[in-house]
Amino acid sequence: MKINLGFLTLLMVINVCICQTFNPETGELLSDSTQTIRFDPVTGLPVESSPKHIIVQQSAPIPTSEIIYRAEFEARQEFNSLPWKLLGAPVVGLSLLVGGISAAMLDDIADQGFVGFLGGTGLTALMVPDAMSKISTGLPVSAIISAEKSYPNLENRTIYLESYQQEVEHLRRSSIFKGELLTVGGFFGFIFILII
Repeated sequence: MKINLGFLTLLMVINVCICQTFNPETGELLSDSTQTIRFDPVTGLPVESSPKHIIVQQSAPIPTSEIIYRAEFEARQEFNSLPWKLLGAPVVGLSLLVGGISAAMLDDIADQGFVGFLGGTGLTALMVPDAMSKISTGLPVSAIISAEKSYPNLENRTIYLESYQQEVEHLRRSSIFKGELLTVGGFFGFIFILII
């Protein structure tokens, strides 16, 4: 059977011009086809038949520990540790440089060069990663969107974002420390291989 495209188009135009709207609750024809039925998002009933006093149910408050746990979990999932581990190698070099300078200064003053070397190296190796981890790079957009979707309450959203930022700083610091340890271990492994 051959379908005539012009006939089909004519039927569609007539249907659009003479369309009728029915009430989904009663099935009655609405007199005004431009009339739209609005539904209450809470009850799902049409606005005309919804009760005058709608009781909005408050959701139970979310415990702070749950918000913090979720923020830390999502920060761990999205964190890329490789760039921060690579920062550990220059920190080791900086630590050795600061240790050498402090050793030279203490050797001239109090004949305690070795103590100066250990102190300068140790303090630099511990304090620089802490300072570098607190560099403000801003929160990722995914964390902000997740907070806005999950927590409409401003206080809960603030707790989430602060916990996320603190966990990112912790992950950065531990990655830099791991990078330092890998650099020192690699150096001693290289020396060991040269000796053998």
